[in-house]
Amino acid sequence: MPDDINLKNDCTIKWTLYCQTVKEIKEVYTTAVDKGDPQRQALVKWKELAAKEIEQIQKIDDTRILYNNLPDDDKLKSKLIIKWISLCQNSIEVKEVYSKTLINSEERKSAFERWNNLSLQEIEKAKTLEEVREVYNNTPENSQSRNVAAEKLKELQ
Repeated sequence: MPDDINLKNDCTIKWTLYCQTVKEIKEVYTTAVDKGDPQRQALVKWKELAAKEIEQIQKIDDTRILYNNLPDDDKLKSKLIIKWISLCQNSIEVKEVYSKTLINSEERKSAFERWNNLSLQEIEKAKTLEEVREVYNNTPENSQSRNVAAEKLKELQ
């Protein structure tokens, strides 16, 4: 980047216009020299791109990457977490998302419910003592699924 602050600001603003992904715009935002208008413009674009990517996301791995590149915005984080929960296919995936939710939030309640339901399905499929133990270790605490898994463990021992 050039030494002249005005030139740097102009470069930052132009760079913002060319960004197509959250990861790209995050870099612009974090490297902006002037924390005023150039950074504000980058933040607006960052939020727009994040909202777009949240709508389009289809894979858990992409969700993790996006989560780590989101701007500091509670609404966007909430939308992403809800989407992430909906993409989870097993208890381990939901357990990961659950740990990222705020205590007493709607997202946490939704994650807990999904985690419990997926755990119940996994318990039903588990046939051996080892399989049931593994499922038990991935159930949410104080849940119906944990109780069902504990009962199944007793039956198999």
